Amino acid sequence: MSRQTGLDESTGDFVLFFDCDDLLSGNTSLKDMISEVEADTTNSHDVYQFFPVYQTPNGQFLKLPETNIWLYAKIYRKSFLASHDIRFTPDILYSEDVYFNMITYNSGASVAVVDKTPYIQAQNTKSITRSNGQAYNYT
Repeated sequence: MSRQTGLDESTGDFVLFFDCDDLLSGNTSLKDMISEVEADTTNSHDVYQFFPVYQTPNGQFLKLPETNIWLYAKIYRKSFLASHDIRFTPDILYSEDVYFNMITYNSGASVAVVDKTPYIQAQNTKSITRSNGQAYNYT
């Protein structure tokens, strides 16, 4: 429930969920990602989806499709989440991010795809999900 706590305690207009083993690529900063959001003069999108890059256990980088269903590489408009009471469900122990996004998209979120690859999703082979025999292999 740390993600929900972060969402509850956040004070800005947007929220980004960032896993502790993931990285920003090159000289990219969170400021750069926010700049992309602020460049949207229509101010009409609820989710900004960046193209994530996946780092394989052997260090290879793969560009993933922008249509991923996980939390990473997305910036959410906090007011949209609040107005639709979108929250993490404590009963869901695995893939809670998939459920969160299904609810977000089903609530009519407008999604802007940003053709940038600032986010590197690293595979932690010792994570709880993978240690329970549920490894995801992108290669």
